[in-house]
Amino acid sequence: MTAGFLAGFDIQPVKGSRRDVVQVINFGGEAGVMSAAVWCPEHDLKKTFVHPLTEVDPITGEVSYFTSIADLDCINDLCSSI
Repeated sequence: MTAGFLAGFDIQPVKGSRRDVVQVINFGGEAGVMSAAVWCPEHDLKKTFVHPLTEVDPITGEVSYFTSIADLDCINDLCSSI
């Protein structure tokens, strides 16, 4: 990404009482709601574990949300416009 911005996925834990209301995923040893995000260089990421866009889950072998290079090209186009 340009200008030091970071794109990736953040997984937020979900309370047990809310698990029937939201879609919970398991990825990279974490369970919760996965959200795509772009962080600016000034954002404090000390408490945030950012999963790279191309991270492969060691259990399933799946890549985050992306299933093809076309999807990555689309994100690259988006990121280069920021």
